Amino acid sequence: MTADLTTDAYAALCRQVCEARPEVRIGTSARRRGFGSGALTTRGQMAAFPCDRRLAVKLPAARVDALVAANAGERLTVGRGRPMREWLLVAAHAEARWAALTHEALDHVSSAPPPKRRTSPQAR
Repeated sequence: MTADLTTDAYAALCRQVCEARPEVRIGTSARRRGFGSGALTTRGQMAAFPCDRRLAVKLPAARVDALVAANAGERLTVGRGRPMREWLLVAAHAEARWAALTHEALDHVSSAPPPKRRTSPQAR
């Protein structure tokens, strides 16, 4: 496999995870496009998605710290390099770990309380 996360490889991961976990969906909403549209979700929360030709998974911050320290991935950054403490980027050449990390991410997201929904200023 090449050094990039391919569409076929991500599709295979999605099939494998969705077969093992019927509660998992692909995408956060049927109407959503763009960011998160292809993410593996549970309870409406993103757990894993393709990002910059790698796989991004949401894990507890301490677990991300440990994996980064072990050179098993790197922290996802947004905007002008702001690190996301609960998101890890896993390289495509680490395909053997994708499924395990994705299941770990789904467990983490499933066990967390649902996030508080922000209301618009007009709704207050």
